[in-house]
Amino acid sequence: MKEDVAMYVLLAVAAGAIGLFVMLAAAFTAWTYLHSESSGSTAAERTEAVRRTMLRWTVMDVAAFVLFVIGSVFLLTDALAATRDRSLFPPYHVGYLWCGLFFTLIGALFSLCRLWIVLRLTGVGAPDREKREPDQADQTEQRI
Repeated sequence: MKEDVAMYVLLAVAAGAIGLFVMLAAAFTAWTYLHSESSGSTAAERTEAVRRTMLRWTVMDVAAFVLFVIGSVFLLTDALAATRDRSLFPPYHVGYLWCGLFFTLIGALFSLCRLWIVLRLTGVGAPDREKREPDQADQTEQRI
């Protein structure tokens, strides 16, 4: 019995630390957006600053992905245990767990789509054509 209490306390402390990290990440992201809005003087400059900020993969995005991984592990473990021994759980519990896992996976899919869009729009992984073409091709033609 004492081992169970210690495990629950450890899980509660870990969940509290993760929750605190996510709340701090949300506050940092909000501060970054507010700071980028206050740095520009005109509306166009503020809009451009927010657009540049949104084109980066932020701490909040990483925190959301970490929550997905941890939450998915707990949901999957509980769903498998509830599916294996249905007599210990109410009938609706298994459905709630599988729906929660499905919604978590959809959220992770949206996070990965956001990462893909950020990488595509910032040009990471795209071939850099300016480096492959000569800078001053017309001067070489004039020498010939």
